[in-house]
Amino acid sequence: MSSKQLVRRAIEDAGRRHFVQTMSRIMGVGVSLGAIPSGVFAQGTSNAIQDSVGMGWLRLACTGQSFVADGAGHGAWQQLMVRHEMFNAGAEAIEALSAGALDSSYLGVTPALAAISRGMPVKIYTGGHMRGMGLVTLGGSSIKSIKDLRGKTVSTLGRGSLPDMQLRVTAKEHGLDPDKDVNLVTLPSSDAINALAKGSVDALMNCPEWPQVALTSIKGSQLVASDMSGTLWHGPNTQCVVVIVKSALATSNPRVLKKLLHIHVKASRTMIAESARSAEIISKMEGAPIDATKLALSHMHITPVPSIDSIAKWRDKMAEFGFTPRKAKIGDIVDLRPLREVLVEAGEKQWLSDLDNEIKILDEMKRREG
Repeated sequence: MSSKQLVRRAIEDAGRRHFVQTMSRIMGVGVSLGAIPSGVFAQGTSNAIQDSVGMGWLRLACTGQSFVADGAGHGAWQQLMVRHEMFNAGAEAIEALSAGALDSSYLGVTPALAAISRGMPVKIYTGGHMRGMGLVTLGGSSIKSIKDLRGKTVSTLGRGSLPDMQLRVTAKEHGLDPDKDVNLVTLPSSDAINALAKGSVDALMNCPEWPQVALTSIKGSQLVASDMSGTLWHGPNTQCVVVIVKSALATSNPRVLKKLLHIHVKASRTMIAESARSAEIISKMEGAPIDATKLALSHMHITPVPSIDSIAKWRDKMAEFGFTPRKAKIGDIVDLRPLREVLVEAGEKQWLSDLDNEIKILDEMKRREG
């Protein structure tokens, strides 16, 4: 790192510490250093911009719409000021939401479900993408499939995170007790790459660019399992990322919610139509190499339409594994009405058709659950 970069980082870190201290005084709670904003405002301060929203972003390509929307100026396009804060994991974003520092956040579906089941007044209003997770080992490893993880150390993003839950459910299906038979450790993504390269962990389980970083940077490394190949539960239709919004914002200011959804839909379309440009934006924002980011995008099914069936399955598994105290009703988890209005306004006919199918599934599930 150059001297200029070191000075810039020192200034940024000082600003982050100031934010933590300020938020702690205002909210009366502790805000962790991981939950510090890496940017103040995502868009410029044009007088035409009238609305603002506090948005949590994850340092992962699976929340790529947030980065692309920022880099491509979609917030300004909708006259919406996005105050963004960057997090390493969903648990940190949930902490900031609880503290009142955020209005909404990109999250893995499992942390989102954990927050909702514990009574946080938020709902899922749109999806981000499906599939993209993978388990990577070093070349020559004895691990050839999930069933070979007995007695091995595997890094994930933390208990209850999406990669952690994907590994737990798949391990159990192969006859393993994930708490007793596998040593699961929590590491930030870049640290997990270094740990795998040094042999400090036997495997890395992550999403979606970090398995690709390992495969492209560690000679001989191997992809042992992936949801895309169907060797991870529950296969290529796995819902990965969702966007949650506080109920207070959704009810008191639906105009802002719709603007946010418009930005997300436009960014999703940009990621598909301009994948190379999007990969450059995402790589710059979250720090993974460009080649790994491009590979990650090619393995993701990008769509703002969430899979109700997948969300329900994750909900059931989160309760089964004891990560949630109860199974929230699907009507308390998801609200797709604003997204439908946005897709109509945006003229997104295919996504609208997909969404109408999901709404039918949602309505039927709501009817069964009362």
